[in-house]
Amino acid sequence: MKRRFLLILIPCALLSCTPQAPPPASVTSSQIEGTRGPKIASRIRVDGLIEAREWTDPDTSTVLLPDGRIITVLRQRGPDSLDFAFIGLGGNVPRRIHPEILLDVSGRFPAQFSKDSWWFRIAPSRCVASGSTEALECDIQLSGFEASASPIDRQDNLEVRISFSLLEFNPTTTPLIAHALRFAEQSAFADATWPLAAELNRPDTWFRLDLSE
Repeated sequence: MKRRFLLILIPCALLSCTPQAPPPASVTSSQIEGTRGPKIASRIRVDGLIEAREWTDPDTSTVLLPDGRIITVLRQRGPDSLDFAFIGLGGNVPRRIHPEILLDVSGRFPAQFSKDSWWFRIAPSRCVASGSTEALECDIQLSGFEASASPIDRQDNLEVRISFSLLEFNPTTTPLIAHALRFAEQSAFADATWPLAAELNRPDTWFRLDLSE
């Protein structure tokens, strides 16, 4: 005796078919782990003016701050640097939020902040730490770390260049690195992070950025 199977299709209206909203720090398709990273672009002028002729093929992400501001972040590999742009920081808002860039160039994604880990805070007093988060130093001039002026009235964009020579890093030999972002009024307390699970002291929780050509 043959068995018969009845296939029942239930309309979507009777089920919860609505897709869930993306998390505050959304990720574009080009940022999924294992995909190619940004192509090598020409050298940018670090002036806070986001020009299409300079940002030719950036990797892009967005971060939602608790106050509702949406920050767009561009990143791309230059000929000798890793470049970032932050759009929508809101220079004329009462409460200033400053971006922070986290990098670990060891290629090993360690479980703790180590000698190849870097923390860059872009505020009126620019700060850098390497090797330990306790070593954050501010108001220093560091060759290879450039940032445009902090956002002011009617200017809410920021550009940053971090040279490979400062990081003592060669993307040809170590193309896959750990990277995260923090946004904070004060360095001790982050208002938002990207990716959401990123922890300051744990590069293994950061995004894996592919810098291969």
